[in-house]
Amino acid sequence: GDSEVERHACCCIANLVEMVDIHARLLEERGLPPLIAMSVSGGDLNCKGEASRAIANLASNADVQQILLREGALPPMVEALQKDEVNCQRFAALGIANLATTVSSQVKVVQAG
Repeated sequence: GDSEVERHACCCIANLVEMVDIHARLLEERGLPPLIAMSVSGGDLNCKGEASRAIANLASNADVQQILLREGALPPMVEALQKDEVNCQRFAALGIANLATTVSSQVKVVQAG
């Protein structure tokens, strides 16, 4: 079904953005808004977890952190910490930890709760 396709797409993107060289291209192609949307309302928890993993991988790049914050990636990560699914929690926590590596991002992470 569609949720399986969405999960595989998010998984593929998460794998690709493990390579920092891919980050700029993903942003140029406007790939971030759909990832954020999937992390909030993906077809199933596995899909949300894979979208969160992709965002966490992107958050490891200091050049992308402010873009993630501006595009609204932080609130879904904070919300995902409350989910029942361990992978959602784990990748959300990783994304938040990756975002919190710069002072300007740390302030926004603290404000988000």
